[in-house]
Amino acid sequence: MNCEFYNKIKYDLKLPYGGLYHLMTPKLMVTDPELYKYILIKDFDHFVDRGIGESDAKRDPIEGHLFGSKGEYWKRLRNKLSPTFTSGKIKYMFPLIKKCSDQLITTIRKQIGESKQMSLEVKDYCARYTTDVIGSTAFGIEINSLENPDSEFRQVSLLVMKPSVLQMLKAVLSELIPLIKYLNLKIFDPRISQFFSNLVKTNLSYREKNNIKRDDFLNIMMQLQIAQRGKTLSPDDVEMTDDVITAQSFVFFFGGYETSSSVLTFCLYELARNPDIQSKLRQEIMATKKKEGELTYEICHKMSYLDKVTKEALRMYPSLPQLDRISVKKYKLPNTDLTLDVGTKISIPTFAIHYDPEYYPDPEKFDPERFSPENIESRPHYTYLPFGDGPRNCIGMRFGTIQFKIGLAQLISNFEFSIDSANATFEYLKGSILLQT
Repeated sequence: MNCEFYNKIKYDLKLPYGGLYHLMTPKLMVTDPELYKYILIKDFDHFVDRGIGESDAKRDPIEGHLFGSKGEYWKRLRNKLSPTFTSGKIKYMFPLIKKCSDQLITTIRKQIGESKQMSLEVKDYCARYTTDVIGSTAFGIEINSLENPDSEFRQVSLLVMKPSVLQMLKAVLSELIPLIKYLNLKIFDPRISQFFSNLVKTNLSYREKNNIKRDDFLNIMMQLQIAQRGKTLSPDDVEMTDDVITAQSFVFFFGGYETSSSVLTFCLYELARNPDIQSKLRQEIMATKKKEGELTYEICHKMSYLDKVTKEALRMYPSLPQLDRISVKKYKLPNTDLTLDVGTKISIPTFAIHYDPEYYPDPEKFDPERFSPENIESRPHYTYLPFGDGPRNCIGMRFGTIQFKIGLAQLISNFEFSIDSANATFEYLKGSILLQT
Protein backbone atom coordinates (compact mmCIF):
# COMPACT_ATOMS: atom_id res chain seq x y z
CA MET A 1 0.00 0.00 0.00
CA ASN A 2 3.03 2.26 -0.58
CA CYS A 3 3.71 2.59 3.16
CA GLU A 4 7.36 1.72 2.64
CA PHE A 5 7.84 4.40 -0.01
CA TYR A 6 5.88 6.94 2.04
CA ASN A 7 8.06 6.28 5.10
CA LYS A 8 11.23 6.57 3.04
CA ILE A 9 10.19 9.97 1.68
CA LYS A 10 8.90 11.37 4.96
CA TYR A 11 11.17 9.83 7.59
CA ASP A 12 14.39 8.87 5.79
CA LEU A 13 14.67 11.68 3.24
CA LYS A 14 12.55 14.12 5.29
CA LEU A 15 10.87 15.48 2.16
CA PRO A 16 7.27 16.65 1.60
CA TYR A 17 7.06 14.70 -1.67
CA GLY A 18 8.88 12.12 -3.78
CA GLY A 19 8.72 10.59 -7.23
CA LEU A 20 7.76 7.06 -8.22
CA TYR A 21 6.52 5.16 -11.24
CA HIS A 22 3.10 3.58 -11.63
CA LEU A 23 3.47 1.10 -14.47
CA MET A 24 5.48 3.34 -16.85
CA THR A 25 4.00 6.65 -15.71
CA PRO A 26 5.87 9.00 -13.34
CA LYS A 27 3.85 10.10 -10.34
CA LEU A 28 4.42 12.47 -7.43
CA MET A 29 3.63 11.11 -3.97
CA VAL A 30 2.88 13.91 -1.51
CA THR A 31 3.48 13.28 2.21
CA ASP A 32 2.83 16.70 3.76
CA PRO A 33 -0.80 17.19 4.97
CA GLU A 34 -0.44 20.94 4.52
CA LEU A 35 -0.05 20.36 0.78
CA TYR A 36 -3.21 18.20 0.72
CA LYS A 37 -5.17 21.31 1.64
CA TYR A 38 -3.99 23.04 -1.53
CA ILE A 39 -4.36 20.03 -3.85
CA LEU A 40 -7.78 18.88 -2.62
CA ILE A 41 -9.43 22.16 -1.67
CA LYS A 42 -7.74 25.56 -1.93
CA ASP A 43 -6.33 25.15 -5.44
CA PHE A 44 -8.73 22.42 -6.53
CA ASP A 45 -9.25 24.05 -9.94
CA HIS A 46 -5.68 22.94 -10.79
CA PHE A 47 -6.42 19.31 -9.82
CA VAL A 48 -10.05 18.80 -10.79
CA ASP A 49 -9.46 15.44 -12.52
CA ARG A 50 -8.49 12.11 -10.96
CA GLY A 51 -6.02 11.17 -13.65
CA ILE A 52 -6.84 7.46 -13.53
CA GLY A 53 -8.66 5.49 -16.19
CA GLU A 54 -10.04 6.93 -19.39
CA SER A 55 -13.81 6.92 -19.04
CA ASP A 56 -15.59 7.31 -22.36
CA ALA A 57 -19.39 7.20 -22.54
CA LYS A 58 -19.22 6.97 -26.33
CA ARG A 59 -17.24 3.76 -26.03
CA ASP A 60 -19.50 2.29 -23.35
CA PRO A 61 -22.52 4.12 -21.85
CA ILE A 62 -21.84 2.87 -18.31
CA GLU A 63 -18.49 4.68 -18.39
CA GLY A 64 -20.24 8.07 -18.36
CA HIS A 65 -20.36 8.11 -14.57
CA LEU A 66 -19.37 10.74 -12.05
CA PHE A 67 -16.25 8.99 -10.73
CA GLY A 68 -14.51 8.92 -14.10
CA SER A 69 -15.83 12.21 -15.51
CA LYS A 70 -13.50 15.12 -16.17
CA GLY A 71 -13.37 18.91 -16.21
CA GLU A 72 -16.49 20.95 -16.77
CA TYR A 73 -18.67 17.92 -17.44
CA TRP A 74 -17.73 16.49 -14.04
CA LYS A 75 -18.58 19.81 -12.39
CA ARG A 76 -22.00 20.00 -14.07
CA LEU A 77 -22.79 16.37 -13.30
CA ARG A 78 -21.69 16.71 -9.67
CA ASN A 79 -23.91 19.76 -9.22
CA LYS A 80 -26.80 17.81 -10.74
CA LEU A 81 -26.33 14.79 -8.49
CA SER A 82 -25.36 16.43 -5.19
CA PRO A 83 -28.97 16.99 -4.02
CA THR A 84 -29.51 13.24 -4.43
CA PHE A 85 -27.17 12.43 -1.55
CA THR A 86 -28.30 14.92 1.08
CA SER A 87 -29.09 13.69 4.58
CA GLY A 88 -32.78 14.29 3.91
CA LYS A 89 -32.84 12.10 0.79
CA ILE A 90 -30.88 9.31 2.47
CA LYS A 91 -33.20 9.45 5.47
CA TYR A 92 -36.09 8.59 3.15
CA MET A 93 -34.10 5.59 1.86
CA PHE A 94 -33.33 4.36 5.39
CA PRO A 95 -36.35 1.99 5.66
CA LEU A 96 -35.13 0.20 2.52
CA ILE A 97 -31.66 -0.24 4.05
CA LYS A 98 -33.14 -1.33 7.38
CA LYS A 99 -35.26 -3.96 5.64
CA CYS A 100 -32.13 -5.47 4.05
CA SER A 101 -30.35 -5.50 7.41
CA ASP A 102 -33.33 -7.33 8.96
CA GLN A 103 -33.07 -9.92 6.19
CA LEU A 104 -29.35 -10.27 6.91
CA ILE A 105 -30.09 -11.24 10.51
CA THR A 106 -32.90 -13.61 9.47
CA THR A 107 -30.65 -15.36 6.95
CA ILE A 108 -27.81 -15.87 9.44
CA ARG A 109 -30.22 -17.17 12.08
CA LYS A 110 -31.55 -19.73 9.60
CA GLN A 111 -27.99 -20.80 8.82
CA ILE A 112 -27.09 -21.20 12.48
CA GLY A 113 -30.32 -22.99 13.38
CA GLU A 114 -30.24 -24.50 16.86
CA SER A 115 -26.46 -24.31 17.10
CA LYS A 116 -25.00 -22.08 19.77
CA GLN A 117 -22.01 -21.30 17.60
CA MET A 118 -20.97 -21.84 14.01
CA SER A 119 -18.14 -20.85 11.70
CA LEU A 120 -19.44 -18.54 8.94
CA GLU A 121 -17.78 -16.68 6.08
CA VAL A 122 -18.93 -13.20 7.06
CA LYS A 123 -17.37 -11.64 3.96
CA ASP A 124 -19.94 -13.39 1.78
CA TYR A 125 -22.87 -12.38 4.00
CA CYS A 126 -21.71 -8.76 4.11
CA ALA A 127 -21.37 -8.70 0.32
CA ARG A 128 -24.85 -10.14 -0.16
CA TYR A 129 -26.26 -7.61 2.31
CA THR A 130 -24.76 -4.62 0.47
CA THR A 131 -25.80 -6.14 -2.87
CA ASP A 132 -29.40 -6.19 -1.66
CA VAL A 133 -29.14 -2.63 -0.31
CA ILE A 134 -27.79 -1.26 -3.60
CA GLY A 135 -30.29 -3.27 -5.62
CA SER A 136 -33.12 -1.80 -3.59
CA THR A 137 -31.94 1.82 -3.33
CA ALA A 138 -30.21 2.27 -6.70
CA PHE A 139 -32.28 0.06 -8.98
CA GLY A 140 -35.57 -0.28 -7.15
CA ILE A 141 -35.65 -4.07 -7.11
CA GLU A 142 -35.64 -6.66 -4.35
CA ILE A 143 -32.75 -8.93 -5.28
CA ASN A 144 -32.74 -10.99 -2.07
CA SER A 145 -29.28 -12.37 -2.71
CA LEU A 146 -29.14 -13.18 1.01
CA GLU A 147 -31.68 -15.93 0.34
CA ASN A 148 -30.62 -16.55 -3.25
CA PRO A 149 -26.85 -16.06 -3.66
CA ASP A 150 -27.09 -17.28 -7.26
CA SER A 151 -29.37 -14.44 -8.38
CA GLU A 152 -28.48 -12.83 -11.70
CA PHE A 153 -27.72 -9.48 -10.06
CA ARG A 154 -25.31 -11.15 -7.64
CA GLN A 155 -23.54 -12.98 -10.46
CA VAL A 156 -23.15 -9.79 -12.48
CA SER A 157 -21.78 -8.02 -9.40
CA LEU A 158 -19.08 -10.68 -9.19
CA LEU A 159 -18.23 -10.02 -12.84
CA VAL A 160 -17.69 -6.35 -11.99
CA MET A 161 -15.55 -6.94 -8.91
CA LYS A 162 -13.59 -9.89 -10.28
CA PRO A 163 -12.71 -8.92 -13.85
CA SER A 164 -11.16 -11.39 -16.24
CA VAL A 165 -7.48 -11.27 -17.20
CA LEU A 166 -8.51 -9.76 -20.54
CA GLN A 167 -10.48 -6.96 -18.87
CA MET A 168 -7.56 -6.15 -16.56
CA LEU A 169 -5.19 -6.15 -19.54
CA LYS A 170 -7.42 -3.65 -21.34
CA ALA A 171 -7.44 -1.40 -18.27
CA VAL A 172 -3.65 -1.53 -17.99
CA LEU A 173 -3.17 -0.83 -21.70
CA SER A 174 -5.50 2.17 -21.53
CA GLU A 175 -3.23 3.59 -18.81
CA LEU A 176 0.00 2.85 -20.66
CA ILE A 177 -1.11 3.84 -24.16
CA PRO A 178 -3.65 6.72 -24.15
CA LEU A 179 -4.11 6.43 -27.93
CA ILE A 180 -5.58 2.97 -27.43
CA LYS A 181 -8.93 4.61 -26.68
CA TYR A 182 -9.33 5.16 -30.42
CA LEU A 183 -9.51 1.37 -30.84
CA ASN A 184 -12.82 1.50 -28.96
CA LEU A 185 -11.82 -1.30 -26.57
CA LYS A 186 -14.47 -1.66 -23.88
CA ILE A 187 -13.02 -2.00 -20.40
CA PHE A 188 -16.03 -3.77 -18.91
CA ASP A 189 -17.38 -7.14 -19.93
CA PRO A 190 -20.22 -6.47 -22.46
CA ARG A 191 -22.55 -8.55 -20.29
CA ILE A 192 -22.18 -5.96 -17.52
CA SER A 193 -23.17 -3.03 -19.73
CA GLN A 194 -26.09 -4.91 -21.25
CA PHE A 195 -27.39 -6.07 -17.87
CA PHE A 196 -27.37 -2.66 -16.19
CA SER A 197 -28.68 -0.85 -19.26
CA ASN A 198 -31.63 -3.23 -19.64
CA LEU A 199 -32.33 -3.16 -15.90
CA VAL A 200 -32.45 0.63 -15.63
CA LYS A 201 -34.33 1.32 -18.87
CA THR A 202 -36.95 -1.35 -18.18
CA ASN A 203 -37.45 -0.07 -14.65
CA LEU A 204 -37.72 3.57 -15.75
CA SER A 205 -40.29 2.71 -18.40
CA TYR A 206 -42.36 0.55 -16.05
CA ARG A 207 -42.39 3.14 -13.28
CA GLU A 208 -43.45 5.99 -15.52
CA LYS A 209 -46.10 3.93 -17.29
CA ASN A 210 -47.62 2.79 -13.99
CA ASN A 211 -46.98 6.04 -12.08
CA ILE A 212 -44.86 4.25 -9.49
CA LYS A 213 -42.90 6.33 -7.00
CA ARG A 214 -40.43 4.93 -4.51
CA ASP A 215 -38.00 6.57 -2.07
CA ASP A 216 -34.86 5.49 -3.88
CA PHE A 217 -32.04 6.75 -6.07
CA LEU A 218 -33.67 5.69 -9.32
CA ASN A 219 -36.83 7.67 -8.58
CA ILE A 220 -34.78 10.82 -7.95
CA MET A 221 -32.99 10.35 -11.29
CA MET A 222 -36.29 9.73 -13.06
CA GLN A 223 -37.82 12.92 -11.64
CA LEU A 224 -34.80 14.91 -12.84
CA GLN A 225 -35.29 13.39 -16.29
CA ILE A 226 -39.02 14.17 -16.40
CA ALA A 227 -38.43 17.76 -15.23
CA GLN A 228 -36.21 18.40 -18.28
CA ARG A 229 -38.73 17.35 -20.90
CA GLY A 230 -39.87 20.11 -23.22
CA LYS A 231 -37.29 22.53 -21.86
CA THR A 232 -34.19 24.05 -23.42
CA LEU A 233 -31.28 23.09 -21.20
CA SER A 234 -28.80 25.71 -20.05
CA PRO A 235 -25.09 25.21 -20.87
CA ASP A 236 -24.51 24.38 -17.20
CA ASP A 237 -27.03 21.54 -17.14
CA VAL A 238 -26.62 17.82 -17.93
CA GLU A 239 -29.26 16.02 -19.96
CA MET A 240 -30.52 13.11 -17.88
CA THR A 241 -30.84 10.51 -20.62
CA ASP A 242 -31.44 6.84 -19.88
CA ASP A 243 -27.75 6.20 -20.55
CA VAL A 244 -26.65 8.92 -18.12
CA ILE A 245 -28.95 7.50 -15.43
CA THR A 246 -27.65 3.99 -16.12
CA ALA A 247 -24.05 5.15 -15.70
CA GLN A 248 -24.80 6.85 -12.36
CA SER A 249 -26.74 3.83 -11.09
CA PHE A 250 -23.83 1.62 -12.10
CA VAL A 251 -21.22 3.69 -10.26
CA PHE A 252 -23.55 3.89 -7.24
CA PHE A 253 -23.49 0.10 -7.27
CA PHE A 254 -19.72 -0.06 -7.88
CA GLY A 255 -18.98 2.47 -5.14
CA GLY A 256 -21.47 1.22 -2.58
CA TYR A 257 -21.34 -2.55 -2.89
CA GLU A 258 -17.72 -3.64 -2.52
CA THR A 259 -16.52 -0.71 -0.41
CA SER A 260 -19.16 -1.02 2.31
CA SER A 261 -19.08 -4.82 2.42
CA SER A 262 -15.28 -4.88 2.71
CA VAL A 263 -15.13 -2.32 5.52
CA LEU A 264 -17.95 -4.11 7.36
CA THR A 265 -16.06 -7.40 7.06
CA PHE A 266 -12.79 -5.84 8.24
CA CYS A 267 -14.58 -4.21 11.18
CA LEU A 268 -16.13 -7.51 12.30
CA TYR A 269 -12.66 -9.05 12.08
CA GLU A 270 -11.25 -6.36 14.39
CA LEU A 271 -14.16 -6.64 16.81
CA ALA A 272 -13.66 -10.41 16.94
CA ARG A 273 -10.00 -9.78 17.80
CA ASN A 274 -10.97 -7.22 20.43
CA PRO A 275 -13.87 -8.68 22.47
CA ASP A 276 -13.74 -5.83 25.01
CA ILE A 277 -14.44 -3.28 22.26
CA GLN A 278 -17.13 -5.54 20.80
CA SER A 279 -18.78 -5.83 24.22
CA LYS A 280 -18.70 -2.06 24.79
CA LEU A 281 -20.27 -1.45 21.39
CA ARG A 282 -22.96 -4.05 22.05
CA GLN A 283 -23.80 -2.44 25.37
CA GLU A 284 -24.30 0.95 23.71
CA ILE A 285 -26.48 -0.51 20.95
CA MET A 286 -28.62 -2.59 23.32
CA ALA A 287 -29.06 0.32 25.76
CA THR A 288 -30.05 2.60 22.89
CA LYS A 289 -32.55 0.08 21.50
CA LYS A 290 -34.05 -0.41 24.98
CA LYS A 291 -34.48 3.34 25.41
CA GLU A 292 -35.44 4.37 21.87
CA GLY A 293 -36.99 1.21 20.44
CA GLU A 294 -36.56 0.67 16.70
CA LEU A 295 -33.26 1.79 15.18
CA THR A 296 -33.84 4.85 13.02
CA TYR A 297 -31.65 7.06 10.86
CA GLU A 298 -31.31 9.63 13.65
CA ILE A 299 -30.62 7.06 16.37
CA CYS A 300 -27.85 5.40 14.34
CA HIS A 301 -26.10 8.76 14.14
CA LYS A 302 -26.58 9.49 17.85
CA MET A 303 -24.60 6.48 19.09
CA SER A 304 -21.19 7.96 19.84
CA TYR A 305 -19.26 4.72 20.31
CA LEU A 306 -20.71 3.25 17.12
CA ASP A 307 -19.45 6.38 15.38
CA LYS A 308 -15.95 5.93 16.85
CA VAL A 309 -15.85 2.28 15.81
CA THR A 310 -16.98 3.22 12.30
CA LYS A 311 -14.30 5.88 11.94
CA GLU A 312 -11.56 3.61 13.26
CA ALA A 313 -12.58 0.86 10.82
CA LEU A 314 -12.38 3.38 7.98
CA ARG A 315 -8.98 4.53 9.22
CA MET A 316 -7.49 1.05 9.20
CA TYR A 317 -9.29 -0.07 6.06
CA PRO A 318 -9.92 2.88 3.71
CA SER A 319 -11.67 1.65 0.58
CA LEU A 320 -9.40 3.72 -1.66
CA PRO A 321 -5.80 3.21 -0.45
CA GLN A 322 -4.76 6.35 -2.31
CA LEU A 323 -6.31 9.47 -3.81
CA ASP A 324 -5.27 10.24 -7.38
CA ARG A 325 -5.21 13.64 -9.02
CA ILE A 326 -3.67 15.13 -12.16
CA SER A 327 -2.62 18.74 -12.72
CA VAL A 328 -4.74 20.39 -15.41
CA LYS A 329 -2.82 23.67 -15.10
CA LYS A 330 0.81 24.51 -14.44
CA TYR A 331 1.22 24.80 -10.68
CA LYS A 332 3.90 25.68 -8.15
CA LEU A 333 3.57 23.65 -4.96
CA PRO A 334 3.34 26.12 -2.06
CA ASN A 335 6.43 26.45 0.15
CA THR A 336 8.53 24.35 -2.25
CA ASP A 337 10.70 24.92 -5.31
CA LEU A 338 8.71 22.41 -7.36
CA THR A 339 6.56 23.46 -10.32
CA LEU A 340 4.20 20.86 -11.76
CA ASP A 341 3.64 20.74 -15.49
CA VAL A 342 0.20 20.08 -16.94
CA GLY A 343 -0.47 16.34 -16.84
CA THR A 344 1.58 15.59 -13.72
CA LYS A 345 -0.01 12.72 -11.79
CA ILE A 346 -0.23 13.03 -8.02
CA SER A 347 -0.80 10.43 -5.32
CA ILE A 348 -2.06 11.16 -1.82
CA PRO A 349 -1.37 7.86 0.00
CA THR A 350 -4.42 7.54 2.25
CA PHE A 351 -3.52 4.11 3.61
CA ALA A 352 0.02 5.16 4.53
CA ILE A 353 -1.22 8.39 6.17
CA HIS A 354 -3.70 6.39 8.26
CA TYR A 355 -0.84 4.19 9.47
CA ASP A 356 1.60 7.02 10.17
CA PRO A 357 2.58 6.76 13.88
CA GLU A 358 2.98 10.54 14.07
CA TYR A 359 -0.77 10.87 13.65
CA TYR A 360 -1.92 7.49 14.96
CA PRO A 361 0.43 5.97 17.58
CA ASP A 362 0.56 2.18 17.46
CA PRO A 363 -1.34 2.31 14.14
CA GLU A 364 -1.88 -1.45 13.83
CA LYS A 365 -4.01 -1.38 16.98
CA PHE A 366 -7.79 -1.07 16.60
CA ASP A 367 -8.61 1.78 18.97
CA PRO A 368 -11.92 3.65 18.54
CA GLU A 369 -10.86 6.23 21.15
CA ARG A 370 -8.61 7.78 18.52
CA PHE A 371 -11.82 9.48 17.46
CA SER A 372 -12.77 11.05 20.76
CA PRO A 373 -13.28 14.82 20.31
CA GLU A 374 -10.01 15.65 22.07
CA ASN A 375 -7.96 13.19 20.01
CA ILE A 376 -9.48 14.42 16.75
CA GLU A 377 -8.64 17.99 17.76
CA SER A 378 -5.01 17.05 18.51
CA ARG A 379 -4.30 15.76 14.98
CA PRO A 380 -3.40 17.89 11.96
CA HIS A 381 -6.12 18.43 9.39
CA TYR A 382 -6.14 16.19 6.28
CA THR A 383 -4.69 13.15 8.07
CA TYR A 384 -8.01 11.26 7.92
CA LEU A 385 -9.20 10.80 4.35
CA PRO A 386 -11.37 7.67 3.96
CA PHE A 387 -13.73 9.59 1.66
CA GLY A 388 -11.22 12.05 0.27
CA ASP A 389 -11.83 15.75 0.82
CA GLY A 390 -12.80 18.87 -1.06
CA PRO A 391 -15.16 19.22 -4.03
CA ARG A 392 -14.21 15.79 -5.37
CA ASN A 393 -14.77 13.86 -2.17
CA CYS A 394 -16.98 10.77 -2.19
CA ILE A 395 -20.49 11.96 -3.03
CA GLY A 396 -22.00 8.86 -1.42
CA MET A 397 -20.17 9.00 1.91
CA ARG A 398 -23.34 9.65 3.94
CA PHE A 399 -25.08 6.73 2.28
CA GLY A 400 -22.09 4.41 2.73
CA THR A 401 -21.75 5.37 6.38
CA ILE A 402 -25.39 4.72 7.29
CA GLN A 403 -25.40 1.44 5.33
CA PHE A 404 -22.36 0.39 7.36
CA LYS A 405 -23.70 1.57 10.72
CA ILE A 406 -27.11 -0.11 10.52
CA GLY A 407 -25.54 -3.36 9.27
CA LEU A 408 -22.98 -3.37 12.07
CA ALA A 409 -25.51 -2.40 14.74
CA GLN A 410 -27.82 -5.23 13.69
CA LEU A 411 -25.04 -7.82 13.60
CA ILE A 412 -23.46 -6.87 16.93
CA SER A 413 -26.81 -6.66 18.77
CA ASN A 414 -27.81 -10.12 17.54
CA PHE A 415 -24.58 -12.11 17.51
CA GLU A 416 -21.22 -12.40 19.22
CA PHE A 417 -18.22 -12.69 16.92
CA SER A 418 -14.93 -14.48 17.49
CA ILE A 419 -12.00 -15.45 15.30
CA ASP A 420 -11.93 -18.81 13.54
CA SER A 421 -8.35 -19.91 14.17
CA ALA A 422 -8.23 -21.59 10.75
CA ASN A 423 -8.88 -18.24 9.03
CA ALA A 424 -7.24 -15.77 11.41
CA THR A 425 -5.17 -13.87 8.85
CA PHE A 426 -5.68 -12.38 5.40
CA GLU A 427 -3.73 -10.76 2.59
CA TYR A 428 -4.72 -7.74 0.53
CA LEU A 429 -5.48 -8.26 -3.13
CA LYS A 430 -2.68 -6.79 -5.22
CA GLY A 431 -3.36 -4.65 -8.26
CA SER A 432 -6.84 -3.50 -7.21
CA ILE A 433 -7.75 0.18 -6.90
CA LEU A 434 -9.93 -0.82 -3.93
CA LEU A 435 -8.79 -2.34 -0.65
CA GLN A 436 -9.82 -5.99 -0.99
CA THR A 437 -8.78 -9.44 0.21
